Amino acid sequence: MKTSLALIALCFSLFAPAAQATTVWRCGSVYSDTPCAEGRAVDVADARTPEQVAAAREVLAADLRRADAMRRARLEHESARPPGPLSKNAPRAERRAQPQATKAESKPKARPADDGTWRAVAPSSRRTKG
Repeated sequence: MKTSLALIALCFSLFAPAAQATTVWRCGSVYSDTPCAEGRAVDVADARTPEQVAAAREVLAADLRRADAMRRARLEHESARPPGPLSKNAPRAERRAQPQATKAESKPKARPADDGTWRAVAPSSRRTKG
């Protein structure tokens, strides 16, 4: 975790001055670092004070620490919970071992006697159902 915070801080310090040194051009709805026909230069300088930048970095570091703590808590909670028979955490062999009703075991639907005629039935209306 400390390594990733150091890496993020290093990236901010390396790329922030480079981003301010280049001119950004707006060409219609596209932004580019090279000028284009009828394009205009866009001011992309960071208007924040050094105190505001430091505060934003502190908030980012606190958010990263909080996210890491939440991830660790979730992993701990998931490992403490015993896997149920249909749980995603259950091994596949346990999920396959669950008995499943076959068509022969399921209750057959009651069917009218087959007298060789086919009878069409119109769907019922919501209004006629009581």
